Amino acid sequence: MHAHDADRSLAQNKPFREEAARASGFEIVPVREQPGIIEQASAWFASKWDVATDEYRTSMDACCAAGEGGTVPQWYVALDDGKIVAGAGVIDNDFHTRPDLAPNVCAVHVEPEWRGLGIARKLLDFVCRDMADLGVSRLFLLTDHDGFYERMGWRFREMVRDNDGAMGRMYEKETTAAGGRATESASEPSPKPLSDATRIAENRLNWDDRAEVHAASEFYEVEKLIADPAKVSGTAQRDYNVLRPHLPESGLAGTSVLHLQCHIGTDTLSWTRLGAREVWGLDFSPASLAHARRIAQRAGADITYVQGDVRYAADFIDRSFDAVVTGTGAICWLPDLEDWARSIARLLVPGGVFLLRDDHPLLDALAYEGMTVTEDYLSGTGCIDYEDDGSYTENSEGAIAHTANHNWRHDFQEILGSLLEAGLVIEGFHELPYAEWHALPFLERTNDVWTMPKGMPLIPLCFAVVARKPRVLP
Repeated sequence: MHAHDADRSLAQNKPFREEAARASGFEIVPVREQPGIIEQASAWFASKWDVATDEYRTSMDACCAAGEGGTVPQWYVALDDGKIVAGAGVIDNDFHTRPDLAPNVCAVHVEPEWRGLGIARKLLDFVCRDMADLGVSRLFLLTDHDGFYERMGWRFREMVRDNDGAMGRMYEKETTAAGGRATESASEPSPKPLSDATRIAENRLNWDDRAEVHAASEFYEVEKLIADPAKVSGTAQRDYNVLRPHLPESGLAGTSVLHLQCHIGTDTLSWTRLGAREVWGLDFSPASLAHARRIAQRAGADITYVQGDVRYAADFIDRSFDAVVTGTGAICWLPDLEDWARSIARLLVPGGVFLLRDDHPLLDALAYEGMTVTEDYLSGTGCIDYEDDGSYTENSEGAIAHTANHNWRHDFQEILGSLLEAGLVIEGFHELPYAEWHALPFLERTNDVWTMPKGMPLIPLCFAVVARKPRVLP
């Protein structure tokens, strides 16, 4: 939800309210403006929904107590000669498991004898306009109805589980203030375009901050990896499971491995424990590599770490490897994949194998939010620039000082095409039903991965590509 200033006088809203009343033959009233109606309104709502009268009364009291400075909760009734004929509310959460989808329009009801007159549309339009003037730019609504709210301009977003475990349809709508002004300002000047070099530099600062947070997190299990010489990170183990059928019978024994975008090196350390004779790691973040070197030293592992842009790694690593691997959450930080793929080909010995396992491109099209496609899927549609002061590890909100993030989307045509163009041969491709992190808000933890809840569509959450450098180049 995008919050805006809510200190304007509510008197500015009167004209559109009076106009709505004249046009419809009934009056829509915000309860906060007529607190004397609370007893009647709370009893009316309780008679329509399986919620106690006291619950409605308490919420309406809170609404009135907040006065002009309050946003949620809000309650509205449509009156015909003092009799309530319809009503709706706006609360933080309408009894479902998605607190990020807020605030919620709730308890929408029109008396049967008043239906078919467009009252629901007028009531919801009123609610949207009023909430816009209170500083709320988007509203959500959970319902069992299919098709009803679409006709009133609401957009179906995704299926959401309620507190009783049932799935319902979540809708959303942008609000518009009185006079038709959208709450999100269109008059603010556009920022100056950023170069890719600037974006990468800002990403590097962001990942320097993340390194400190991640090294201390339970997610990365640094201390457990150091304490147990046999422990392997779950991510590296799953990477290895995909790669294993493409290795000799002896597995990684006697091989050299280069881990690209290695971050703080927990997976890199794991590759040594999975049998590789020699392991290198590369990352663009100096703070990440400082942690990686300390972790390797404490674990007694001999790992060579190199700082640099992964797209040009072959320009400053003057050797080749039996295997090159890249893990989850990697390629979205790269503006393009052509140089990346060519560099990988150069870094492999003839017959060497490359593994990429990463978030499925579908997640980006879903904006990592729900089951509705809201973003582009195809590559080449521009950079995704956003601010975020947290990370994907636990309790990280507010811990990142350099909040600028820049991502690029890459579809399978670009991923596979870049590797093929670089002269590699695709040996394996997998779409997998689990994620390494909480990539969608409704995913459930299953062992140490995240999966779709039972009853929801089974979609791929990550993918894997295995490619090989031919022993004899064409």
